[in-house]
Amino acid sequence: MTSPADEADVGQAALFLWFAKAFGWPDAELVASLRGAPRGRPALPELLGDLPGAEMAVARIKEILDAEADDAALLAQLQRAHGALFEGFGGLITVPPYESAFAGGEARLFGAPTRAIEEILARLDLRVAEATSEPADHICVELNLLAHLTLSGKDAANDRQGLLDDHLRRWLPDFVTALHGSDRLGFHAACGDLLILLIDVEA
Repeated sequence: MTSPADEADVGQAALFLWFAKAFGWPDAELVASLRGAPRGRPALPELLGDLPGAEMAVARIKEILDAEADDAALLAQLQRAHGALFEGFGGLITVPPYESAFAGGEARLFGAPTRAIEEILARLDLRVAEATSEPADHICVELNLLAHLTLSGKDAANDRQGLLDDHLRRWLPDFVTALHGSDRLGFHAACGDLLILLIDVEA
C-alpha cells in the first residue's frame, strides 16, 4: 500500500508541474496561470513571491506581464522566446534544455544522464510520452518525474532525493546561467532563478 501525499506535497508537486509547463511550449493555459485566471485564483508570481530571494525574478515576470496586456500578444511573445532559446531559432543563443548538455566533462546529448533517468522511469513503470519526442533528461521530463515522486509520498522518498541531488541540483545552476546569457525577454531566466530557489528549499 502506497503512502498518500500530504497537502504540502500536493502543493509542491503543483509547482513542479507549473515549471515543467513554463519550460515547455507556451500555451494559453500558461498565460492564464500567470494572469491568475480563473478569476480569484492567485497568479503564479504571487504564489512564488514568498520564496526567500525571489523578489527580482518575480518582479521581472510581473514587468513582462504588465508590459503586454493582451493575452494573445503575450502568448506570441513567450512562444518567440521559447523558440529562440530551446528550438534552435536563435542560433548561437540556443540553450539546450537537457541535463546531458551540462553534465560535466561529457556534455553531449543522449549521454549518461539520459540513461539514468530512463532507468528511473523504467523502474517506476513510467515512460516519456511518444508525442513529446524528447529524451528522458529534458527539463520538463525531470520536473514531471519530480512531481510524480513528490505525490508518491514516503514510498518514493529515495528516488525523489536521488533525482534532486544527483540530477537537478547538479545541472540546473549551469542551465540557468546559460539562460541569463541568452534570454532577451527574461522570462525563462527568471523562471530558472525561481526553480533553483524552490529546489534549494527541498529536503
